[in-house]
Amino acid sequence: MTSRFDPMPTDQNRLFRELEKRVEALEARAGIRAPITELSQGVTLRGMAAPDTSGMPATDGKIYFKGGRLTARPGGNGSEVQLRPPVTIGDPGDVTAGDAGSTYSSFEQALMNQTKSRFNALLSTMRLNGLIV
Repeated sequence: MTSRFDPMPTDQNRLFRELEKRVEALEARAGIRAPITELSQGVTLRGMAAPDTSGMPATDGKIYFKGGRLTARPGGNGSEVQLRPPVTIGDPGDVTAGDAGSTYSSFEQALMNQTKSRFNALLSTMRLNGLIV
């Protein structure tokens, strides 16, 4: 890039190339660049406090890492939302039942106990994985 601008250029193409180079140099100095829309490697998110989003429209937001959890905050300083990846919950097992026969009340009690046990195991797993608070 030349340091002097020719006010009376004779070659319009040269003028256009020079202006283009100047704009590129100014954008590089100002830190203006195209938005990142694709990454070839991972992104490291450092833990931080909730960012200020008061100047952003409610349709926009920020994603950040806070307290060991991926979190988002909508524009207008809306409420934080923790982003949780899908969790695989182990199968607590099938409830088994036999022929009730003449001992209906003991069969009914056994079925209720097994159902309660399996249900409690499922709830416990969900609590451990953060699905139930």
